[in-house]
Amino acid sequence: MEQRAKAPPLVPLAMEKRWMWPLLLCSVVVIILAVTSSNMSIISSFQTMFLIFPTVPSANRTGPAFVESQLACAPPPPVGSRIPRLAYLISGSKGDLDRLWRTLRALYHPRNVYVVHLDLESPASERLELALRVANDTVFVTVGNVHVVEKANMVTYRGPTMVASTLHACAILLKESKEWDWFINLSASDYPLVTQDDILHVFSSLPRNISFVEHTSRLGWKEGQRARPLMVDPGLYRTRKTDVFWVSQKREVPTAFKLFTGSAWVALTREFAEFCVWGWDNLPRILLMYYTNFISSPEGYFQTVICNAPEFSVTVANHDLHYISWDVPPKQHPHTLSMDDLPKMIGSNAPFARKFKRNDPVLDQIDAELLGRAEGSFVPGGWCAGAPLCTEVGDPTRLHPGPGAERLAALMDVIVRSKQFSQNQCSYRRRGLTTRGGEGELLHAVVSRSARHVGSSIVMPDLKPLITTTAAAVAYILLEQLPIQKMGSLMYLENVCLSLKKWWNKICHCWFCCCNCDATAPSPEQKFFISTWITAFHYYNARFIDKAAVSAITSGSNCYFLGTDSAPECLLSLSLCVN
Repeated sequence: MEQRAKAPPLVPLAMEKRWMWPLLLCSVVVIILAVTSSNMSIISSFQTMFLIFPTVPSANRTGPAFVESQLACAPPPPVGSRIPRLAYLISGSKGDLDRLWRTLRALYHPRNVYVVHLDLESPASERLELALRVANDTVFVTVGNVHVVEKANMVTYRGPTMVASTLHACAILLKESKEWDWFINLSASDYPLVTQDDILHVFSSLPRNISFVEHTSRLGWKEGQRARPLMVDPGLYRTRKTDVFWVSQKREVPTAFKLFTGSAWVALTREFAEFCVWGWDNLPRILLMYYTNFISSPEGYFQTVICNAPEFSVTVANHDLHYISWDVPPKQHPHTLSMDDLPKMIGSNAPFARKFKRNDPVLDQIDAELLGRAEGSFVPGGWCAGAPLCTEVGDPTRLHPGPGAERLAALMDVIVRSKQFSQNQCSYRRRGLTTRGGEGELLHAVVSRSARHVGSSIVMPDLKPLITTTAAAVAYILLEQLPIQKMGSLMYLENVCLSLKKWWNKICHCWFCCCNCDATAPSPEQKFFISTWITAFHYYNARFIDKAAVSAITSGSNCYFLGTDSAPECLLSLSLCVN
């Protein structure tokens, strides 16, 4: 009988595969090293997935659900930062090197941070000289808070390139420093009227969420000459500076947001600057694209963004922190300041003024009288040390405020610490707005509410039938202007001088009046507001014609205010009688 061969002895399975464990361990180590070397991208991806698709709902989740709300929550200021830090943009163009340098030294403080920019129109030699001056200044090098824009931007003042340059500076400042509180844009033709110790001292007592943006929704003539026309800024795509040009098409006034206008010079909180640069809400991007074809967009972009953002519209002070004097009638650029304007500059309590000529004697007077600054040096402050003074940096937290702090504090009492702060915030200028074409039920619906808030009577020329009694012409406020097709007829009020019936019905737009008033013999208790749809010079040219109203308006009495439909309220305070 054949015997079966013996099988080899069985080896346990665990012993047979024991060599696999070291291999698995080595593989895990390699994977960990690979993940670490790729900057944790896989882990970050998993974290992102868990944020978007949470596997287990959290019962304790109480924060905002939308990412916009989460991003909008700015971190609180660092502990111990009672004294704020300011971030300045000082910009200039061809030929501005020396006065930009002078403005920089007049504004310098070690706590602040600065971006200086000579635009692409400046010769390369000027931009290089600016960079060398900053690099060779001992104080600037020691502190390291002055940054020169190396890749210059092409800037057209009336075009969107100025807005882009300002946002570029904001981005640089947000990157370079995490501690500043306000962003302030200035030009080489600006100059301070107070010291930095004065500003930092006064701003130490202000809430850190208040921006300073001069604004109004009363566009007036700007609606027809800026909002509706379309223009192109060649600075967006050319390396040589040329003026803007218009296209034939026009556009309607937007309805998705409300347009505001004001000064191009602003002081923005860090949180609002982040909102404009990062744009976690799409509003800043949409408005930036809209203002690309808007003439003089620097005078409307920040105003429209801040007043259409609910979280910021209630924290804006209606002031640009500047003293600016305009010629009469206003021109494209403001009046150039001189020695004669110094008392008004000081009386304005503003911390800055513009616009100055290069090396004008008034700048030397400001240095000597207001800043205590010697030629070529910094403005003395609590931080100054060394001999000569301010050649070394002492304690940046030491402030020596002077008379300028008192003036600036008085301004803050008016624009921030009074009722004016809330009353002037992004209002739609309801008071004083007029409309054409309202009649019947529309007029009745508006009058019943607004008459309780306004005590005078307004007569509108487009109402049919004509209003002939004071009782029917009760004051009202209409929330939105209607487009004008043509002017209406003259309105008559009872108990008003009969000579007023000689009014020009084609010029008359609207006028305030009161019962038992004589427009030819006004008194402090009887004030008249008159505006035209054409222009004020029609009144002036007709002052010798037998028109009682025209004669009264052009008499020079401050009981009358004469203006166009564009923005009559802007000078109202200068023209009314004083009770």
